[in-house]
Amino acid sequence: MTSKLRNAALAAFILCSALGTHPIAAQIPDARVVPRGALRITFAPVYSNYDSRFALGSSTFADGDEEPLGADLTVDALGRNVFSTLSDPTLAVRELTGDSAFEFNMGSLTTDLDGDVRVFPFDFALGVSDRFSINARIPIVTTRVNSFSVLDTASAEAGLNPLAPEAIDATARADIGTLIGDLTAGADFVEAQIAAGSFGCPGGGTCAAAQQAVDQARTTSSALATMTGIFRADGRLPPGVPTASSTVGTAIMATVASVISDLENLGAPVVGGSLHLPTTPLDAENIDGILTGNSFGYGLFPLETTKLSRFGDFELGFRYLAINTASIRTVIRSMVRLPTGTLDATNNVLDISTGDKQTDIETGLEFVYATRQRLGVSAAAAYTLQMSHSRVRRRTRPDQPIALAGEETLVTRSPGNIFAFSIHPWLQLGEGVKVFGSASFYDKGSDAYRRTNPTLADRVLPPVSVLGLESGNTTWSFGGGLSYRSTRNGRNVPQLPIEAGINYLSAFSGSGGLTPKFNRLNLYLRLYYRIFGERL
Repeated sequence: MTSKLRNAALAAFILCSALGTHPIAAQIPDARVVPRGALRITFAPVYSNYDSRFALGSSTFADGDEEPLGADLTVDALGRNVFSTLSDPTLAVRELTGDSAFEFNMGSLTTDLDGDVRVFPFDFALGVSDRFSINARIPIVTTRVNSFSVLDTASAEAGLNPLAPEAIDATARADIGTLIGDLTAGADFVEAQIAAGSFGCPGGGTCAAAQQAVDQARTTSSALATMTGIFRADGRLPPGVPTASSTVGTAIMATVASVISDLENLGAPVVGGSLHLPTTPLDAENIDGILTGNSFGYGLFPLETTKLSRFGDFELGFRYLAINTASIRTVIRSMVRLPTGTLDATNNVLDISTGDKQTDIETGLEFVYATRQRLGVSAAAAYTLQMSHSRVRRRTRPDQPIALAGEETLVTRSPGNIFAFSIHPWLQLGEGVKVFGSASFYDKGSDAYRRTNPTLADRVLPPVSVLGLESGNTTWSFGGGLSYRSTRNGRNVPQLPIEAGINYLSAFSGSGGLTPKFNRLNLYLRLYYRIFGERL
């Protein structure tokens, strides 16, 4: 076997070994430029996965603790903590029952999520001179989130709103509308009698009781309308109401019956209609129906596995070899990242974007120090300036990802800038073969949001500034790998190199709230071709 074939075989072995191991890190900084007149083509796929994140800090988790990736979609009692349109109905039920602590409970929702990102870049670098090279990257990115949700309704006290088409209750709207209308008409009748001096009014007989009955009837009719959403101009229904057999459902029915009795005892016309309450709690299909249906205003994809394959953000840059001695090499590099990726969709809670889709300018430094004892250290530092850009987002806190379609707003995002640093001590095992460790630090500042069009309704809450919550994050990660580089053939004559390697990186600590605890595997094979200049 010739020396060149042996080199290629060793490179192939490194690649095949990587496929059989667990995830990666970024490639070890080599502080080199492509030789003058050479074109380097790199195959460097990256696989990252995670099913947990570093918490921001809550009653359940301390800052930096590990929490499940699906924590924001896991609740003991499903209510307005997930579905914001249950906020007003919650207050209405409190009014109807007198229970100031009431919260909707549509069951215990558990959502298990795990995500992975696969990057398949086409990397090209051309040596312009012995110290200067230019490079480009065209990445194809596949992102995927696996989702599995379970709704346990053992403790549930609420079910699907009977006004929703999915409830298949043909008479609910007519009966509830009649009930509310007759309560209002009864209150009007008694109020007219009070004004005419009946019930010993003013100030005598049962006048106070009659006025109280009027007030209670108006309060009850208004609260029933809010709880069910029957008269909403936008047609957006609250997703749930208390079940008939629940404690709170029984209390509501008792309140309605008492109000009707008081009105009729005061001579009001007979109140017709009836209050329809669900007899069963929600099920998993109801959850998907609430998210996707036209009746509730969310207009989202269901909570199911999501996959996206698109181009990522293209990169153009250069590298300059500033110092090149027998023991020290230093490269200055700069790069522009272009907005060619695909953003996550506003109507999909779970998808991951294939790029930031904004312009970035990144400047960095690579450093290598080698001793004569086959020991050395590589290091790299980079600072990324992220430019502002406009996008459509739904106004919602990151810990409440289920947002209404009507909350979509054109905003200007000013991303936080990024600083990254890594250090890699290494040992050369043999000719061209190194084993190395990795320690990496990553810090991103918080994002700032403002409305692109300041004439949009500022009264609508939440404000767009909530989009920037938990957007800053810090991560420490550790790993290691193996690299191979050969630059000689069997006659001991320099030639264009053959390079390959694998690297594994895992996040060990972090903060920020939306910081993934990732594992990452990177493998690479670099092939060189002489384009111009002297052939070695």
